Order: sequence, then structure tokens, then C-alpha cells
Amino acid sequence: MKYVMLIFTLCLAVNLSAQTEKDSLYIDLNFKSISKVAFTDYLLKDVKRVTNEKESDSTFFKKRGLTFIEYCDQICESGLKEDETGKELWIAGSFDLGALSISFSKDRTYLLVCSSYDGSDYDNYYDFRADINIYKVTNNKGLKGIQPYLIFQTKDYSIEDIVWVNKNTLAIKIYTEDRTGNGENLKFKYLKTSFK
Repeated sequence: MKYVMLIFTLCLAVNLSAQTEKDSLYIDLNFKSISKVAFTDYLLKDVKRVTNEKESDSTFFKKRGLTFIEYCDQICESGLKEDETGKELWIAGSFDLGALSISFSKDRTYLLVCSSYDGSDYDNYYDFRADINIYKVTNNKGLKGIQPYLIFQTKDYSIEDIVWVNKNTLAIKIYTEDRTGNGENLKFKYLKTSFK
């Protein structure tokens, strides 16, 4: 019995340690208001950057021994599969529709995964309305090269669009109303934040 208690205590300590490590990833991104013009400018610069890339995202992953995978059957998921071992990291989406955006920072040191629920009745189904997950991208091969870096979740709004401003700054287009019909009832706001 003494050994059973010891094993139970060790398992509990390992679980609590892993949970504490994950909890430390949750942060408040402290967004500040920006204009629609500024947001649109960031979007146009980002589109130009993407079309001028010398290396596509899929090639970038391939060079690191990873393949981008997607699965949709009532719930949509996206992830990365390590070519050598077959291990998978499901990165996308806390909501049934999966990710709103999966994109690299301008210097490809971070990978962003953003998802959002578009109704104020989110609390009937979820604990929050939108989330942003950022992974640190290193030079390591395989899944060791993609490490969880930060998690942001909010109950206050849904995210319509998100864009990288620079290597550690994001801009978002948000709304607080319910999306009905073609969405013409929505009043958008624009926000920006930086992280370290």
C-alpha cells in the first residue's frame, strides 16, 4: 500500500507540474485601439509580403521534417505531422470550425493559430469566444522545432480577421454582436498588441 501511495503521489506531482507549465502560457495581450485605415494598411502589406515569399509555408515545414495536416468531419482540425516518427501536433482551433488563421510572423520565428466563435451565445458551448495561440519556431527538426509560446483567450468579442504587423505585433478586427444573415449588422473595432 505504501508503494501505491508513493506512485500515486509521483503521478499527481507530474500532472500538476505539466498543468502549471501550461497555465504559465496564458497571458493577457493588452490590445490597444487602432483605426480601420491602419488595420487595412497592415493587411495590404501582409498580402504583399506573402505573395513575394521565396519559400512557401509547406516548403518551410517540409525542410523541418513536418507535413501540414487537416481533418474535417463536423469538427475541423489542423496540425503538423512529424515525417520521421508520424507523431502529430493538433494546433488548430478551440471551436468546431477550426482555425480562422494559421500564419507565420514576418521573420517566421512564430506560428500563430487563431480561432473564434461568431455568436454571443458562446457560453452555451464554450468557455470563451476567441483564442490566439502562438508557437515559437526554432531551427530544430520535427515537432521539437514548434514549441507552445503563449495562449490568449477572451469572452469579450469575436475575431473577424487577424494580421501580423511585425515579428511580435498583431492587429485584429473584432465585433461583439451576434453574426446574423450576411453580417451587415456588425460594428467592427480594430485593435493592436505586441508580445515579448
